[in-house]
Amino acid sequence: MANETLTRPSPPVIPRPQTRPWMLALLLLGLAVVYVYGWKVTQINLGQLMTNFHLIRPLVRDLVRPDVLAWVPRMQVTRTAFRFTGEAPPPAALAAGPRLTLSRTVANPGEPLEIRGEGFAPDRPGQIIWIDQSGSSARGAAFRTDDQGRFVLTLPVPDLIGTEHRVSAEVTLPGRQLRFSVAAGLVFWRLIETVFLALMGTTIAVLFAVPVSFLGAKNLMARSALGTSIYYVVRTALNITRSIEPLIMATVFAVWVGIGP
Repeated sequence: MANETLTRPSPPVIPRPQTRPWMLALLLLGLAVVYVYGWKVTQINLGQLMTNFHLIRPLVRDLVRPDVLAWVPRMQVTRTAFRFTGEAPPPAALAAGPRLTLSRTVANPGEPLEIRGEGFAPDRPGQIIWIDQSGSSARGAAFRTDDQGRFVLTLPVPDLIGTEHRVSAEVTLPGRQLRFSVAAGLVFWRLIETVFLALMGTTIAVLFAVPVSFLGAKNLMARSALGTSIYYVVRTALNITRSIEPLIMATVFAVWVGIGP
């Protein structure tokens, strides 16, 4: 028997649609109009990349040189308490080192208050700091200790917040010391605060999420008419809240209960 060669018929050739030149030109023209209008609407100015570079120079410098450690002057600091009203606070126990003595420990705003300091480094500059009940501070008068490490000032009492306050004397000593910067301390404590905010927020959220998750489970709730109704109500509420941007929800709760510490 002769071998028969089976030839498959070639598939039909489908002609490619030819793009007309005027359609391509119209498309390019439309894209050009869109981009030109978008350029004007967004007000792109490439020249500002060069002319305003000096504005970001401090930011770039701070990024490559983070503020973690700082040289600070050595200080002698001592404080004493006073009040606006009420009984005088008990006198502090005398201790070695610098001491502050007030002419009176109960005074009203505007009244003169004599501040005496002793035990400080001799012949050094210093500063009086007023600290109110909330912890805020305000600079008072500057002074300089004598050869015995003493000073005497008479200052009017400022109008401070609250009734219980403190007077602090800070004397600058020669030399400097390396300490963590204010920014580093602030970042560290805010980091700890953020971790505990996340812990407390997650714990409180679990208390609400666990029962709601059971109410939104179809295999558990769709066994009766009442359960099915509860399921659809819960799922609808979850779908609505899930579609809202988390930043919007955060803004709502920030207005509702505050932004926290």
